[in-house]
Amino acid sequence: MKRPIESKQCSHFLQTASRHLVRSWVLVNVVAAVNAASPTIQYQPQSQRVILYQQAAFGVIASGTAPLFYQWRKDGLPIVGATSDQIVLAHAQCSDAGRYSVVVSNAESSLTGAEAVLTVNPPKSGDVDCSFACGSSINGTVGSIAVQPDGKVLIAGDFSTVNGAVRSGIARLNPDGTTDYTFVNAATTPEGSLVHPGISSVVVQTDGKILIGGYFNGAFPNSHICDVGNAILSLNANGTVDANFQSWKTGLSPVSCPSVTSVAVQSDGRVIIGGRYPVGGGAVASFVARLNADGTLDTGFQNGSFSAFGSISSVAVQSDGKVLIGGQFTTVNGVSRTNIARLNADGTLDGSFQNELSGVAGVDYPVNSIALQSDGKVLIGGEFTSVNGVIRNRIARLNKDGTVDGGFQNGLSGADYNVYSVAVQNDGKVLIGGFFFTVNGVTRSHIARLNTDGSVDSGFLGGLSGANSSVFSVAVQSDGKVLIGGWFSEVNGVPRPYFARLDSDGTLDGGFQNGRAGIAGGKASIAQVNSLAVQSDGKVLIGGDFTAVNGVHRNRIARLNTDGTLDGGFLNGLSGPDSYVNTVAVQSDGKVFLGGWFSEVNDVGRQRIARLNVDGTLDIGFLNGLLGIAGPINSFDYVNSVAMQSDDKALIGGRFTAVNGENRSSIARLNTDGTLDSGFQNGLFGTVQAVAVQTDGKALIGGRSLPDTNGVVRGVFARLNTDGTSDSDFKNGLVGVTSDDPSAFISSFAMQSDGKVLAGGDFSFVNGASRNVIARLNTDGTLDTGFQNGMAEVGWRGSTPSVNSVAVQSDGKVLIGGNFTTVDGVNFRSGIVRLNSDGTLDSAFQNGRSGTDNTVLSIALQSDGKVLIGGSFGTVNGVPVSGIARLWTSADIPPRVQSINRNGADVDLIWDALPNRTYRLQYKAELSADTWTDLAGDVFATGTSAGRTDMTLGNASQRFYRVRLLP
Repeated sequence: MKRPIESKQCSHFLQTASRHLVRSWVLVNVVAAVNAASPTIQYQPQSQRVILYQQAAFGVIASGTAPLFYQWRKDGLPIVGATSDQIVLAHAQCSDAGRYSVVVSNAESSLTGAEAVLTVNPPKSGDVDCSFACGSSINGTVGSIAVQPDGKVLIAGDFSTVNGAVRSGIARLNPDGTTDYTFVNAATTPEGSLVHPGISSVVVQTDGKILIGGYFNGAFPNSHICDVGNAILSLNANGTVDANFQSWKTGLSPVSCPSVTSVAVQSDGRVIIGGRYPVGGGAVASFVARLNADGTLDTGFQNGSFSAFGSISSVAVQSDGKVLIGGQFTTVNGVSRTNIARLNADGTLDGSFQNELSGVAGVDYPVNSIALQSDGKVLIGGEFTSVNGVIRNRIARLNKDGTVDGGFQNGLSGADYNVYSVAVQNDGKVLIGGFFFTVNGVTRSHIARLNTDGSVDSGFLGGLSGANSSVFSVAVQSDGKVLIGGWFSEVNGVPRPYFARLDSDGTLDGGFQNGRAGIAGGKASIAQVNSLAVQSDGKVLIGGDFTAVNGVHRNRIARLNTDGTLDGGFLNGLSGPDSYVNTVAVQSDGKVFLGGWFSEVNDVGRQRIARLNVDGTLDIGFLNGLLGIAGPINSFDYVNSVAMQSDDKALIGGRFTAVNGENRSSIARLNTDGTLDSGFQNGLFGTVQAVAVQTDGKALIGGRSLPDTNGVVRGVFARLNTDGTSDSDFKNGLVGVTSDDPSAFISSFAMQSDGKVLAGGDFSFVNGASRNVIARLNTDGTLDTGFQNGMAEVGWRGSTPSVNSVAVQSDGKVLIGGNFTTVDGVNFRSGIVRLNSDGTLDSAFQNGRSGTDNTVLSIALQSDGKVLIGGSFGTVNGVPVSGIARLWTSADIPPRVQSINRNGADVDLIWDALPNRTYRLQYKAELSADTWTDLAGDVFATGTSAGRTDMTLGNASQRFYRVRLLP
C-alpha cells in the first residue's frame, strides 16, 4: 500500500517518541491495509453511435475504498473537467468521435476502464436535428420512488423519456436530479423491451439490485406474455435484467395478464408481491405470493387457497415477519376482511388483526397505502371514510391489533379526497400524497405533512400552493428532503413535471433539476403541440396544451428561437391562454392570431379567439368589448383552424353557432379589429376542422358532419366563394370524401403551386374511388388519379389511422403527419412520412427509422427546407424530444466527404452533393481555432458529387476541412 506523505511524517515522529507507539502504529496500518480496497469496475463504458448534434453519454459503475476519483479520457488524453462517474456530450460534433475511457482511483491505486468508441454519423433525411430543441423532461406519470443509500433516486411509472434520455418506465437520477447514465434501462438492452410499461413499485435490495413490479411483458427472453414473469423483475445495479432472478418459474402461470402493484423485501431476502388479475366479466382477483431470493415461488407461503377478490394495492412486512395487505377486497381465505388484513409469516390469515367477530368492521373503502411506524402501529391512506365504524377520512392509524388508534386524527376532518401514498419521517411525522385540496380543513394541495397526533404540520408547505394535480408517491431522504412523484406539472407554482424534491419545510428544492428541457404540463398526461407557425425571422410559434417550455412558464402559447430555445421576450411574465390553443397564425405585421378553447388570455376575457402583439401582450384593439365565439351546446364551442387572407382578415373554422352575438355556424370571417365581416355569409352545419385560402381568395373548408353548405350537399369538404356562398363549380355532383362509417373527416389542407389541393384526414373513399386518409384533388374538386396512395391502415394504439397535417415541399414532395404506423405496406413509418409527387412512398425519408411514439398534429416548413413537427410525442426515431422536433431533409444535410487525399502540397477532396447547388470549402490548422478560412472559389455541383483541390497547403503538416452547402 502506498502511504500518503502525512503518514510518513507521522511515522517519523512516532518512532522518535516510543517503540511501543511504533508497534501500535504498524498494527493500525496493517489493519487498514486489510480493510482497504482498490478500485474495481462493475460496469464499463459502452460504445455507441449517434447522429450529428445528438446527445452522447458514457458512464461507469465502480467500487472501492472511498473516496473514488474519476478522470475521463478521449483518445488517451485527459478531458478537462470530466471528473464524475459519467460524461455527457449534449450535442455531439464530428470532432467528438473517438475512443473514451475513464481512470478510477483512490488512495490505494488507480484502474483504467475499457475503451468505448463513439461514432458520430452524418444525418440522413428524416433524422432528428438535435441542434434544435432536443431532450425532454419526464413525460409521464411517476408512480413509485426509491432512494438508494448513495443518494441516487429510482423513479418508476408510465413514461418514456427522462431529462433527455430514453427511459421506459424506470430510471435512475443522480442526487441533483439529472439523469444517471450509468443506469441502462432494461428496455434498451439486448434482453428485450418493456411493452406497455407501467411500473407500479420499485424497491432497492441490500445487494444493490432493484426489484420492479407492474404490468409489462417481453422484458426477459424466458418470460411469457400474461404470466407473472412479466409482472416482477430483478434488475442489476446498472439496470440490465438480472438473469438469475427466475420470476417466470413462480408456478403462478397461467395467470391472465397479472399486474404486481406492490413489492416488499423481507430481511432474509425473500420477496412479497401483491397484485391482481382479471377473472372475466370485468371482475378481478387479488393474489399475494412470496418468492425466494432467486425469484422462484416459495411454496411454504400461502400453501392453499388465497382469495381476496378485488385488488391488492399495498403490502408491508413487519419486523416479526407478518405481512400487511391493503386494497379493495371483502374476504381473505373465506374469512371476512374488508380492505385490510394481516397474514402470518406462512401466509395464513392472522385472526388477531382486524377480527370482525370482535366487532371490528374493517375499512369501508379501498386502502391505497400502508406505512409502518417504529412502534408497530400501522398508518393507512386511501379512499375510506370510516375504519371499524369510526369516522376517519382517507387517513388513519391502527394499533397493533388493527383497532383504530384514537389518539390520531381524533375529531379531525381528514383529507377531503383520496390519499395515495403515506410515508413516515424519522421524527414520527407523517407525509401524505394524493388527490386532495384540504386536510383537517387546512388548504393543502395534493401533499401535506401531519404531526404525530394527525394534526396538520403548519411548518410544512404553509402558504405555498403545493402540487397542481395528483401525487402518487412520497419518499423521504436521509437528510429530510421529500421526493414526490405523480401526475402534476407544477409544484409551488414552478414547472416540475411529474417529479420534484422539496426541502424539509415544503419549499421547492431549486437545486434538484427536473423539467429543464422540452414541453411539459397541460391537461393531458402528455403535453402536446397542436399548431406550428414559422415567422419570417425563422422563430417558431407553438400553440397547444402545455404549461412550461424548457422549465419556464408558458401557458399554451410560446415562441422558440431558431435553435429551439425559449424566446424569453415573448409572453414574459404573462399568464397566456387559460385553456388549450388549437391554431396559431402570423399576420403580415408580425402579430399572432390564436384560436382554441380558451376564455381568457393574459387574464383578460377573450372567447376562443385572440390576437397578440409581437411581444406576446394582448392586442386590446382586437375584439375589444366584443363577445367572441358562442357554441351550440353550453360552452363546448371552439376554434379549430384559422387562415389569414392577404388583407389580414381572418377566416376561422370550428364548432360554434354565433360570433360576436350574430349567427355564424362553424365558419366566419373577421375584420382586422375582430368585428364580424357581415359580407361573408354562411349557412353551414357541422364542425370545420381545416380552412385554407386559395390565391384567388376562395376558401377551402373541411371537417366533420357537414351535411350541407348553404343548402348544397358537400359532405365533409367544400369550397366557398369570397362572399362565403358555396362554389357550385367545385365538386359539383360528386360524392366527395366518405368512409366505411359516418365518422369521416378532413383535418388538413395543403395547396400546391399548380392549384391542386392535398387533403388529409380519416376517410376511405374520394368521389367513389379508394383513397385512404390522403388524396389530391384537381382544381374543380375531382380526384387526381395520378396521385396514388395505398396506406395500409394499422392504427396507432388501437385508434383509427388519420392524417392530421399536410405540407408540400418546394420540390413537390408531400409530408404527412398523423396517427399511423405503416404506409404502402412498409413498416416503421409512424407519425411522419414523405411521399413523392405521385403519392408513392419516398423511401429516402425516415428509411429504417422508428418514427414518432405518438401522434403528429402539425407540420411546418422552414425556409431552409428543414421540417418542424408538433404533436403529443415524446420520442422521434428513439431520440427524446417533447412535443416538437426538427428533422433533417436532403436539402439541408451537411455534405459528407467521400475522400480526402494528399498529393505533395495539394489536397484532393470529393463530397456528396445535391445537383445545381453551390458549396464552399473551408479549412483551419487546428480544431481549437476560433474561425474557419474560406478556400477561394465556390463549387457548383452538376451531379450527386462534387470536389476540388486545395493547392494552398504548402509545407503545413496538417489541415482540417469542412464543406458548407450555401443557400
